[in-house]
Amino acid sequence: MPMDLPSGLTFNEDDLALVRMLGQYGYVTRLPEPVKLKSGIMSRIYVLGRQDMTDHPDLVWAIGQRISRVVRQNTQPGDKRHCLIGVPYAGIAPAVAGSLVDHALHGNDPSTETICFRIMRHDKKDHGVHGGWVDGKYTPDMTFWPVDNVITDGGSKFVAAARMEEDGYPSHELPSLIFIDRQQGGVRRLHEAGFKRVVTAFNLLDLTHAYVQLGIWPADMADSVAEEIAAHQF
Repeated sequence: MPMDLPSGLTFNEDDLALVRMLGQYGYVTRLPEPVKLKSGIMSRIYVLGRQDMTDHPDLVWAIGQRISRVVRQNTQPGDKRHCLIGVPYAGIAPAVAGSLVDHALHGNDPSTETICFRIMRHDKKDHGVHGGWVDGKYTPDMTFWPVDNVITDGGSKFVAAARMEEDGYPSHELPSLIFIDRQQGGVRRLHEAGFKRVVTAFNLLDLTHAYVQLGIWPADMADSVAEEIAAHQF
């Protein structure tokens, strides 16, 4: 059965199957004690996207399906071939998954170009033939999407954008894909800084609502997460 969400959206059966896997494998997890996030806040809700994803090919496939669908649904006039740029480290696996699943789903359709991907480095390379942050130079015949697993205050997105600009990518003009929005002001800050298109696959309140309804998290987590989001806005 479809599930109505606090955002006004609805999860269908495919969405709910992915949400269950995100909880089952710990991509989104409840911690017994708060930990410090990169933004500086303390939280019991943590978005991983490391071995919890890469150890489970079924989750990789499901995330790839979601990313392929989100990119295609958010295609705008003037877009060229979509190319995902995995932001290190947690954005790399989703970018690869989105490209490979999109090719599996659409590779036999001669009327469409499948989504490809590139990788951004964590440390700038000082040897070899690729000396920049992104493995591959900017070309105007592609629409590039930096991809990351989560956003809180947007800090890491500004760092990635600066690195892309250094490599000749017009980062503020490009669409950005964020898998989970913690809804703490990061997306708003990107828009205020001039980013033209910021697309999210899920938000935390919708996921929390689904986990409670599915019996994965206790009922009091809905209020707890909402209170944490309200208390830590950037």
